[in-house]
Amino acid sequence: MNVYGKNSLSKLEKKGLDPTLKKFLLYAENKIENSTITDTVRTTEEQQKCFKEGNSKLDGIIKKSNHQLGIAFDIVPYPNMWNANAKEWIKLHTSIMIALHNFNKEHGTNLTLEWGGFWRTGNNTLGWDCPHYELK
Repeated sequence: MNVYGKNSLSKLEKKGLDPTLKKFLLYAENKIENSTITDTVRTTEEQQKCFKEGNSKLDGIIKKSNHQLGIAFDIVPYPNMWNANAKEWIKLHTSIMIALHNFNKEHGTNLTLEWGGFWRTGNNTLGWDCPHYELK
């Protein structure tokens, strides 16, 4: 199914990434749909840049992102990435949830992820942050 490229793997090596989340993402590599990890841990400066560009609702100082805490990641379907349609997002999300279920079963953990695709506004089919997952 999926093999992470250099960019995705470099995101998993960022200092401060929750070790269980990293273990799950490595476990899930060949169990989920083709995808690219675009972000994990963010510095305050990186978070402020995302905020200023309108890609986050959290400024990184007054309101910290879960990326700054090392408990969030962004992942996009490959090769369509940011231009993925709803079907591609749902397919990726489903494969991540199946991998998460199997990971928890095999490792005796109770890892829970919240998906930004459920953060809906208006009449949109999917939420405003489909690439985003965070530990809950």
